[in-house]
Amino acid sequence: MAAGLLISLMWSSNQYILAIDRGKRKTYRGISKMQFKFQSIENGEIEIPIETGQVVFVIGSNGSGKSSLMQKLFAQNTDHAKKISSQRQNWFETDSLDLTPAAKTQIEQNMINHDRQDTARWKEYQPGQRASIAIFDLIESENTRARKITASVDSGDLKQAEMKAKTQAPLSILNGLLATANLGIEIQIKKDAKLVAVKNGGTPYSIAELSDGERNALLIGASILTADPGTLLIIDEPERHLHRSIISPLLLSLFETRQDCAFVISTHNVSLPMDSLRSSTVLVRSCVWNENSVSGWDVDLLEADECLTEEIKEAILGARRQILFIEGSADSLDRHIYTLLYPDLSVVPRGNCVNVERAVTGIRSSIDLHWVSSFGLIDRDNREQDEIQNLQDRGIFALDCYSVESLYYCNDIIKKVAERQQAVAEEVADADAAVNSIITEVAKHKDRLCGRLIEKKVRTFIARDLPTSDVLMENPIYYKRFDVGATIKEEQESFEKLIASSDTEGLVNRYPVRETGALKKVAEHLGFQSRVMYESAVRKLVVEDSDIKEMLRQKVKSLTDAIEG
Repeated sequence: MAAGLLISLMWSSNQYILAIDRGKRKTYRGISKMQFKFQSIENGEIEIPIETGQVVFVIGSNGSGKSSLMQKLFAQNTDHAKKISSQRQNWFETDSLDLTPAAKTQIEQNMINHDRQDTARWKEYQPGQRASIAIFDLIESENTRARKITASVDSGDLKQAEMKAKTQAPLSILNGLLATANLGIEIQIKKDAKLVAVKNGGTPYSIAELSDGERNALLIGASILTADPGTLLIIDEPERHLHRSIISPLLLSLFETRQDCAFVISTHNVSLPMDSLRSSTVLVRSCVWNENSVSGWDVDLLEADECLTEEIKEAILGARRQILFIEGSADSLDRHIYTLLYPDLSVVPRGNCVNVERAVTGIRSSIDLHWVSSFGLIDRDNREQDEIQNLQDRGIFALDCYSVESLYYCNDIIKKVAERQQAVAEEVADADAAVNSIITEVAKHKDRLCGRLIEKKVRTFIARDLPTSDVLMENPIYYKRFDVGATIKEEQESFEKLIASSDTEGLVNRYPVRETGALKKVAEHLGFQSRVMYESAVRKLVVEDSDIKEMLRQKVKSLTDAIEG
């Protein structure tokens, strides 16, 4: 550790607290040299500032150029960077310190020379030796601390010896961090510089016998804690072999402990930057190859100080530049069909309409998120036209029907699926019988279906007319009148007209027909054993028939126009 710099880790209120005393030094070695520059596909050279104490995550899909970008970052900072690769060998040939200092120095220089090359993106140099070096540094840090304390005692400077004894060595810090990450193991140094593990106070055993996850945590922790101050730590996929419940608290503790270093972490796990509130995130979209190397990247940057809710940040991190927020859940019919209708968008379910509105408004109101286009799609829910227009002006569009079943079970789709079924087995599919079954089945549930719509109308009426505090102060007795009887009569008349005119699409659009046996009957008349199989056939139809896909997109025309515009 450099002179004039004291780093101590203390335990207080169940948290690790980092105390840094820079003394006369104003900067750490390497701070001013850190750089992250690369060529953008469209915007020329981009530079992302990196300073000590900063955490940057890099997220990108397979093939987007994420690994090449990380390799470029290391090449720009070789003299003050330390690379922790996902390709590293995470098992140990031995639990002893079997490297000499001279051999370690030579191997490290060879590694640096190799890691500068483009081949380091996919090929690890001497992976077994990297694990050995991490263990060497961990044991040597303990020995160095002991030698310094001894030297102070031998010179008679007991005060200096006492101060050095209070400064924790990386091994002691590591054990605290492993406990924080709920791993339940303690690493100890035994005779002949052997590293052993102790689990829950049991019998010591070789670190070679640790599980994959435990070894991974040990190597990550040892590599980071033994790094020189001012080091740029480049970590590739730290989540390998480790559950989020372990890797997330481990990384967060390491970030806090080594605020004298900077971190850039490449990961596929969007939850890691979600857990690190003070981190920035580089989203790698794609890259351009020039022979065997990348000449440019397409990226977006989500700044650390961007004020976003956790849900919205999560949606952005895992999404394309265009996001469609919808009602429902991840396995809902909505998400499946809209993902096919709008393949260039990330379709993110948000549960209910309120959450959809909040997500879209949150993104659209942020100036720094100009590179994200967000849209919302919700059920109409008896909204008046002026409210629908107001929502549309904010990027939120209302389906002109009760639910997404109106897309799956419209007449054109039923007939097209029937044609395909007949091509497979003649006379299996009866489109007319399928359509007529909707009338027959829905007619059995007039009171319940009308009641469901009236319930929604009442709820909407109440929600829209909730009084303000001023109104309540002026009107101690506050009431609103809703004529349920007249509404029931009107709704039942509308229902009977649709039945009398055999308007199946009108029924499917207006009522929750999924609560009847109608949809199951449709599937049976078309030769399917279940609704699930029929709905899967509809999605296959959308994939294979561009005309059908466009026809369904036009059923939500206002949204389609906004996306295309």
